[in-house]
Amino acid sequence: MAQDQDLFTDEELKNIIDGDLLDLLGAKNMSDDEKLALYEKMTQTLQDRVLLRVDDALNDEDQKIFSQLVTEGDQAKINEFLLSRNIEVPKLLVEEALIYKVEIMSLMKLSKQKTDDKQEG
Repeated sequence: MAQDQDLFTDEELKNIIDGDLLDLLGAKNMSDDEKLALYEKMTQTLQDRVLLRVDDALNDEDQKIFSQLVTEGDQAKINEFLLSRNIEVPKLLVEEALIYKVEIMSLMKLSKQKTDDKQEG
């Protein structure tokens, strides 16, 4: 992440943190259906990242218990179990969303820099 901080000014980082990712990407011309599809993909990516972090935080026995709770589908029990293991899913979701936004914007900025460099050369 230190490289990402060097890539962006403080103001740019603030805009990334505060801004909507589609707005930051300049997706104004996308149709509502395209935007919805992209939001769904981004949401799935964030959910996958959070699940990986939850899985990493649990020992083998707890992973089996968690898997069983997910299969049962009782959200209250799942939340209670995770909180009893000091796993705060909303906090993980916010962290992963911020990381994801910075990663996407870093890729966009680096891609633009490479394109600009090729056009100059």
